[in-house]
Amino acid sequence: ITGNNAGSAARGRGSLTFNTSTGTLKIRSAADTVDGAANLYMGQWASTTGGATTSTFDVSGHSADIKLGTLNVAARNAVATQTETDTFRFDTGTLTVANQAILANTAADATHTSSNVANMTLGGGSVGNGSVTFTNGLSLAQNARTSGTGTAAATLTINGNPGFSFDVTSGQ
Repeated sequence: ITGNNAGSAARGRGSLTFNTSTGTLKIRSAADTVDGAANLYMGQWASTTGGATTSTFDVSGHSADIKLGTLNVAARNAVATQTETDTFRFDTGTLTVANQAILANTAADATHTSSNVANMTLGGGSVGNGSVTFTNGLSLAQNARTSGTGTAAATLTINGNPGFSFDVTSGQ
């Protein structure tokens, strides 16, 4: 894939989950299916209308080999009043993100009043053997607004000891 928009577009919501207890997942760029990094955008949309939305990326309990250039979770950048709530879960395999990953971002606009909520769970589960690398860090609750009441909230849950490598920044 070149870029995957889970719940991103004019007014979308998306879900990537497994229907059974078996299966694996490998994500790479369509241009380079061996080493290329794809992009994953959850809840990153610019429509100013529509209702509250949720998106889920949950590969927990399954072996996943995920190489991303960009990972944005609950990064709705619309000037709107709705709430965006997105969940990302990974616990087994390899997750590599080259650029700074962003959990919950808001628009830089004075009239922005929506809430963006990101939930990320890494490690744990019955398998719990994962390797996670955020090459350029992980940003939690990045609020770009200059005024208005828009909010960004992020929850990062780390279970077990799956071997993490990243820096975390938080705040506005």
